[in-house]
Amino acid sequence: MNDEMKIDVSKTPVKLVKYTDREATECRIPECVQVIGREAFRDCISLQHIEIPEGITEIEENAFFGCTSLQSVKIPDSVTKIGDGAFSGCASLRSITIPRNLKSFIVSSENPIFGGCFNLSEIQLYNIPDIYGDFEIHFDANYNLITPRYQSENDRERLSFSELFPDSVIQHLIYTGDNFSAWTMNENLKKNLLSITVPEDHPAYYSRDGILYDKDCRTLLCCPGKIARLTIPDSVTEIGAYACDNCAGLQSVVIPDSVTKIGSCAFSDCTALQSIVIPDSVTEIQGNAFSYCTALQSIVIPNDLHTFGNHVFYCCPNIREINGIEMDIAKMCEDNYKILEEKNDNLIQNAIYYDSDTGEEIIYRYDEDYKWNLASFSEYVIATIIGLILMINLKAIDYAAETAVIRELPGGYESYHDLDVGAKYLYEPQRYEILCKILDKNVQGGTVSPLLQKKFKELFESVIDHKSEYRVKLIQKMMDTRLLFNSENIADCIEYAISKGETEIQVMLCNYKNEYIGYPDEDIPKKFQL
Repeated sequence: MNDEMKIDVSKTPVKLVKYTDREATECRIPECVQVIGREAFRDCISLQHIEIPEGITEIEENAFFGCTSLQSVKIPDSVTKIGDGAFSGCASLRSITIPRNLKSFIVSSENPIFGGCFNLSEIQLYNIPDIYGDFEIHFDANYNLITPRYQSENDRERLSFSELFPDSVIQHLIYTGDNFSAWTMNENLKKNLLSITVPEDHPAYYSRDGILYDKDCRTLLCCPGKIARLTIPDSVTEIGAYACDNCAGLQSVVIPDSVTKIGSCAFSDCTALQSIVIPDSVTEIQGNAFSYCTALQSIVIPNDLHTFGNHVFYCCPNIREINGIEMDIAKMCEDNYKILEEKNDNLIQNAIYYDSDTGEEIIYRYDEDYKWNLASFSEYVIATIIGLILMINLKAIDYAAETAVIRELPGGYESYHDLDVGAKYLYEPQRYEILCKILDKNVQGGTVSPLLQKKFKELFESVIDHKSEYRVKLIQKMMDTRLLFNSENIADCIEYAISKGETEIQVMLCNYKNEYIGYPDEDIPKKFQL
């Protein structure tokens, strides 16, 4: 055995205790070693390359502390434990391979494993491990828990990658595993990434321009957080859940006509994204897909959506244009918010609730801290407008609006979702204004858009069913276009008005038919009792 390497073979596991050659630039650890001991290579400032053989199971604390010339380390898959400060102070370390069997790190805030690794920019992972540290619980002045944390089995606090690599900016991730999930991608790991790549022969995944897809390039799985412009390949049919979330620098996205589904939280927290055009090929947009896109101003929604999830545009308060129709959503939110406060303050102030644990009655006094802020409130206004524009899910959106007002109360939405607060998030003047804008936008150059023509009956029936004082004005607005009512559909509209007892609208439609279309059948006036 080399004199510069002290190995304790007197007991199991065999431990490398100390490496004393301070001039060596390379070192290969013998295969008999199972543990690299505490401070074994500490301050080996000339060491540039280290070969750690398969069979090593543990790297103890401060094992390579202060190896300032060490450039890269591949930790074998046999390693299951790495101690505090193991690579701390390795200022020249540029890349590291994390072993596949290492499921978690236990990190000391005083001596992190990779502290002082200022040039570390690339990591290779098989798993994206959990990171735990000393567990702390924080309370406010009234002893309410304000920072609940996930806990491991040994009551450690779940930390972020920034705490594992406090002095590093990880820009490149090489993924070699077989169970990638964007949902488990640590936000602090993702936010500085320029690329996510996989080996060319990977059986399950494919990378292109630093973006991760499934093997057939049909599903976009994950974008690096530093991406600024994204053009999705024509082969992609699905944008996966969380695929582009927290891409804070993303400014533009081109979605091809091949995409049919946008997954939940796919673009959430893309705070630089200002506009999005979702092609007509998309039939499903899942919940929170664009939540917290706070810079978003213009959106184009596809005509034939089958699924429009909850909170798709939650906290997107700056949207100004939907499908080419400009509107002052912020003003609408403010007006609705004031009406809602006046309408519901008295009800909520003296509402009776029950403690979910004890069953005891609680008198809840309305608190300013739990009032809706306009940023979150805007999502329901936007959802209602989209429903009006596309003539879809009107009842579902109204129901969400009626129940959502109480989701900011203590205990959350689920506890009080049956409370009847009678909220309408687009009041009658605003509904009238939006529907008039839809009609004006869609009647151009003497033609009606295919979408409005396709949805005409739903629009007509929803106006009648809404029982608004403006419904007669809206029907008159429809007739003024001279393009929506024709010989094929006006009879159905008249019959629907009769079935709903809307005599005034029935007379208006029949007069319109008589003046502009004519009566092809002499019995029609008798049929409609004119």
